[in-house]
Amino acid sequence: MSDLKKNYSLVDIVKLFFAVGIVLIHSGVFNDNSNLFIWIIEHALFKIGVPFFFVASGFFLESKLAREVDKKDTIRKYFKRLLIPFVVWLLLNYYFVATSWNCQNILSLILTTIRNLVFYPWGSMWYILALIVAIAIIIPFYKKGKLKKIVIVGAFLYIFALLCNNYYFLLDNTPIQPHINKLLNIVVSLRNGIFEGLYFVSIGMYTSILLREKKINFKLNNIIFFVSYVLFIIEIVLIHGLNYKDDHSLFIMLYTLIPSLFIFLLQFNVDIKSKIYRNYSTGIYFSHRFVMNSVCFIVSLINTVLTELELFIIVIIIDVILLTILYRWNNKYVNSIIK
Repeated sequence: MSDLKKNYSLVDIVKLFFAVGIVLIHSGVFNDNSNLFIWIIEHALFKIGVPFFFVASGFFLESKLAREVDKKDTIRKYFKRLLIPFVVWLLLNYYFVATSWNCQNILSLILTTIRNLVFYPWGSMWYILALIVAIAIIIPFYKKGKLKKIVIVGAFLYIFALLCNNYYFLLDNTPIQPHINKLLNIVVSLRNGIFEGLYFVSIGMYTSILLREKKINFKLNNIIFFVSYVLFIIEIVLIHGLNYKDDHSLFIMLYTLIPSLFIFLLQFNVDIKSKIYRNYSTGIYFSHRFVMNSVCFIVSLINTVLTELELFIIVIIIDVILLTILYRWNNKYVNSIIK
């Protein structure tokens, strides 16, 4: 591939697709987990969005670090770019989540807020916190040229996350099950920077290195991608209806499917202004929870009921209109929370 930058455009299109898919999931369109067809569509097409974001973030961060002389300053700016929207969207969504917790007193509200803030931030900001934590752990290893080791460590930690998610059924009636339940009651979810983000972010960074050093066999990768996808769908079908925890989104085949999908997309040269797709994917992810909560609040005030699909359509329309106006305004402070 002669000009890799041109090939990032398809990655940005897919990121936008996954961002819209996340809104679709959060709207409740796929709430019927008993339906096998809905279960397959939700997981085979949309649930892979977040690990894909992790891989893409790791890839582009390492690509940037490889070009910059002052790597410390690059990391500092990267964390700042993540922390600004993280704080802003947490604050904007706080009223909606705080009222849903049904806390009996101010102390309970404070403790619940701290628990969620530390372990699973609301408004979909858990992903941003996970990204920050994962990168903070990875960077020291990366600087010492030991990125491969952290990929392996992350892969083992992901196994534990699997047991606390889709593979919880393996713990049924075992001595460890009560302890896992106690852990999840405290940390809410193991979808975080240590147990999920560490592997996918580090494999994204490692992919960037391999690509730059021309050590990737694209024909072999394509085979791995298609085989992984077939096995992934089989895995989705086999675990349907089994006992799970959390949001039932972690699968074994994501180990190979997500990085091979990312590399597969790099091979296609799409001549478009990919920055537009990149901006909207980021903006929709950041803002959709606030827009969704606001719509639901207004609907409750006027005593109206929306179907899950109607909610999704309304949220997407509002999001696109709002983001289009804000992007054209091009205010640097506003851009820092939606780009």
